[in-house]
Amino acid sequence: MKLDNLTIEIIISLFSGIFGAIIGALVGGYISYKGAMDSTKTQIKHLYKQEVDKREYKNKQEEKTAINSLLSEVKENLDLSIKWQTSSSKSILSTETWSIYKGVIPSLPESMQEKIIKSYAEIKRYNALAEYDRARVDFGSGALDQALQKQASVVVDALTPVVEELNNHLLVIPPEKTKGGEL
Repeated sequence: MKLDNLTIEIIISLFSGIFGAIIGALVGGYISYKGAMDSTKTQIKHLYKQEVDKREYKNKQEEKTAINSLLSEVKENLDLSIKWQTSSSKSILSTETWSIYKGVIPSLPESMQEKIIKSYAEIKRYNALAEYDRARVDFGSGALDQALQKQASVVVDALTPVVEELNNHLLVIPPEKTKGGEL
């Protein structure tokens, strides 16, 4: 069977149309796929950045809360230590905030960490003396008063720079952003 030129041209046109449609569909599908993948990558990067920002904000808030709480406790202990030197009040110094927030301390500057840890070690020594005095020494005898007074003085010396450091660190923490991104 012999085909004439017109039939051959029609067959070639049909095949080229089908072939063009297949190529066009493949190229269009690839472009759509590529666009969807690029869009998904962009969306994932954006969500990841949001999560990182959220965690940074949460960590800064936790640090700020810890510093404010430690500062309050340190000031209270400083006041009690100073009062001891004038009124012989055998109060136990507070370490509750330290117990709660000592896990945040490693995020602070190293010099501040050392001062805070040293000050709470001195508070612990003072508390040990005061508790021993309450439990073992006859009431009103004042047997450990000199040792307590000396340790209260050491506590004052240890806490005074901590108050200054914590106040200065609070000034360095960047201001918070609101939900709208404004300061």
